[in-house]
Amino acid sequence: MAVTTLPPPAADQLDIWWVPRAALPLNADRAGANHRLRHDILRRYLGDDAPLGFFRDADGKPGLACDDFLHFNFADCDGMAAVVIGADMDVGIDCERVRPQSDLADVAAMCFCENEQALLARAGASAFTPLFYCLWTRKEAVLKALGLGLSLPLARIDVAAADLARASPVIVPSHGVVWVASLRAPTGWAGGCAARRPFTVVQRT
Repeated sequence: MAVTTLPPPAADQLDIWWVPRAALPLNADRAGANHRLRHDILRRYLGDDAPLGFFRDADGKPGLACDDFLHFNFADCDGMAAVVIGADMDVGIDCERVRPQSDLADVAAMCFCENEQALLARAGASAFTPLFYCLWTRKEAVLKALGLGLSLPLARIDVAAADLARASPVIVPSHGVVWVASLRAPTGWAGGCAARRPFTVVQRT
């Protein structure tokens, strides 16, 4: 990836990077490949000579040791990576391949709240699978923005919204408000991003 320094995102902006990944052999260093990808994208903002260093906080959320203003989060699934960059706010991102699976309805019954299940019921059979992954990635993005992992039951987070593509507030029990939006993902994928304040999305390449 050619290094061209970019300005940090505006206070109300999240930069989103989608990076297709070639299938890795079974013995590939997946963690190392992901680390290099994060490294390459962050250098687009910090410059080629920045002494990048990473850390994890008490909740396991990754951060930049050399810059506490720029925040990032990373997701990787089945040959696609997604990275979100924000300025001076916690951020989260998730991506999933959209594919039918026999247990999606059962997972929704366990992990989705009443509003989300009602949204799925109105969607119809053809829209069920993409909407399921849309809601799932929104939930994951909220949890990752907070650094919670799966410690909070997913059914306690209501990410249903009238306009899924527009950042909307989600009240997370004991953690306040997080804003979440669905992403314009590559064909066959779903994605969601979240942050601690309202935002607009800029797709980067």
